[in-house]
Amino acid sequence: MPSLTTTTAREQPPAARDSTATATTGSGVTVVIGRGLVRGVVGVVGAVGVAIIAVGGYHVYKGVTRKFLDDLEEHPGRLATVAGMVGYPAKGGVLALVGAFFVIAAVQHQSSEADGLDGALKSLRDEPFGPALLTVVAAGLVAFGLYCFSRARHQRI
Repeated sequence: MPSLTTTTAREQPPAARDSTATATTGSGVTVVIGRGLVRGVVGVVGAVGVAIIAVGGYHVYKGVTRKFLDDLEEHPGRLATVAGMVGYPAKGGVLALVGAFFVIAAVQHQSSEADGLDGALKSLRDEPFGPALLTVVAAGLVAFGLYCFSRARHQRI
């Protein structure tokens, strides 16, 4: 069975210390990886975060300008239109919050800390007006769900 030899940062030559990073797993195993790989992962996490924020911004735009109606064959009615105008920005806001978590994790070099939807909603809950914010977000997402029923019926094919 092959054995793994580890060295501490002090035992490595200066060039190696500058070009490697160490990570310790939960079981205490230290892994040495190249800093280029770490920067690459952090860069990917940050890029994903920016892309998610952009998609969230597009959803807000689509709801505010009623561009979602262009995706339908016929006008879905007043209730569905209002639901889309409320739901798309709510969905976009939640997506932007998730993207912000990815960007923050990348900037802080903690890609494992990038939270998804559950983390975004938990962070809203922990804010001073958290329960009220969650209620508004929930109402917006319910409105988006109601719009989706109408979209399923009137979708342009």
